[in-house]
Amino acid sequence: MNLFQKYEVIVIGRVALMRYIIQLLFIGLIIMQTSSSVRAYTPNGEKILELMLVTMGTATTLTVDQEVIIFSAKQETVAFRENLWFQFPDQFRSEMTSATTTRIQVVRSAQISTTVDEKPGSETRFDFYKDLLLYRSISLLSDRLKKAGVDLKTTSLGRLQSRPIWVLGAVYPDQTQPQIWFSKTDCRPLRWIIDDSLEIFYAHWSDQYPRKIKFLENKVLVREITVGQIKIDPLLNPAIFEPLKFKSQDSPGNEFDEQMQAVEKSLEDFQHRYNFILKE
Repeated sequence: MNLFQKYEVIVIGRVALMRYIIQLLFIGLIIMQTSSSVRAYTPNGEKILELMLVTMGTATTLTVDQEVIIFSAKQETVAFRENLWFQFPDQFRSEMTSATTTRIQVVRSAQISTTVDEKPGSETRFDFYKDLLLYRSISLLSDRLKKAGVDLKTTSLGRLQSRPIWVLGAVYPDQTQPQIWFSKTDCRPLRWIIDDSLEIFYAHWSDQYPRKIKFLENKVLVREITVGQIKIDPLLNPAIFEPLKFKSQDSPGNEFDEQMQAVEKSLEDFQHRYNFILKE
């Protein structure tokens, strides 16, 4: 083989090698694009809620016994026992008691009534945590979340520590908007950012209910729920979901301003007694 033939073989070999490299690069680009498309896919808001409801199971009633610990700014704590009754898809009763105070809340469809020591009370941001656990229809849950400011048209893929999540209400990693984080594996809710100060974490799921719920205000733990006994499909008396009646309603001649003063006073007493703020 003369010198020219050797040079020709080298050139042909290099051309073949370049073609092989180009083919590998092309295949790699296709794989990257495909992988990116898979990662970029996120279900819409309605689909995420639908998957969550499937995960929640098919129970018609649920009762929960739990302890609520409220932390004050002075690092003092107040403990409540709370009993919950759920009649799915939209009825709920809570009785939260301490040594000196009883707070009752009843939800029946879109109607919410609250009493503190049998006086008129009001729903607070801390009550929102139950919404993801109560409403078992897409329309009811969607309406409730919209009222809480969650944009159901915006979804994204993100991470909670090393865990892949679906984000409903914002484009990850933006955390300035009201949003809910769901496990990508089973679509159970893990975190609800209510607003720029309050967020709720759901953890240790079992029996269709989280065993631990934490409330952080400005990144500080202000309330913690530890769940005890859970009963699935117990027989419940429908009367417990009747709207609450206040003591003031039994006294004739109450004017509107007197009722409003009673509401404000009961809330102020409740806040002052336990040194925490109930925000509407």
